[in-house]
Amino acid sequence: MNPPCPFSCGFDVELGSAEMEPEVSRNDTDPRPHLTYTAGTRINEFCLPVICVAGLTGNTLALLVLLQPRNRQIPCYLYLTGLAVSDSAVLSLGICTWCLTVLSATPLRSEQCRLLAYFFQWACLTGSLLIVFATIHKFFAFCFPLRMTTWRTVNKALQIIVTTFIVSAVLNIPYFFTAQVLDDQTCVGTRQEI
Repeated sequence: MNPPCPFSCGFDVELGSAEMEPEVSRNDTDPRPHLTYTAGTRINEFCLPVICVAGLTGNTLALLVLLQPRNRQIPCYLYLTGLAVSDSAVLSLGICTWCLTVLSATPLRSEQCRLLAYFFQWACLTGSLLIVFATIHKFFAFCFPLRMTTWRTVNKALQIIVTTFIVSAVLNIPYFFTAQVLDDQTCVGTRQEI
């Protein structure tokens, strides 16, 4: 048997043999987390607040533009305003979650997990539905431009937006009952057998 090659990257290579077997050196009972998980967690601790603050700044600037008097008379801009509000809620919840998990010395409580899961899912569903309704609005504007004045008015757009916020709030009520904190302080939206 030949001596192992120093450049084999953990594989035993025998000259004249086509088989290469990896050297198993991982200990599954090792309590230390893997290096990639630890590095990803550390990057997340620093990048998440930066991304959330940058997103909140962008949404605030978008709201300043969209809430100008001339833009409030255009139904599609009202959908974008609602989308900016729901996106701001998601980013605010991201900062809140970061503060509760990274900055707080106390473990995440079940009530906090349930509220975070509910509001996060509510904001995500609201944003998704508003994108769908804005797309439907643009479809009718391009396909039926003459009927657009009677079908899609500012008042109807406001009714759709308010209804979307309310319906998504009602649809996400089960998260109050199903969200839980796992042993590693991870908040999940559904009950899992541990």
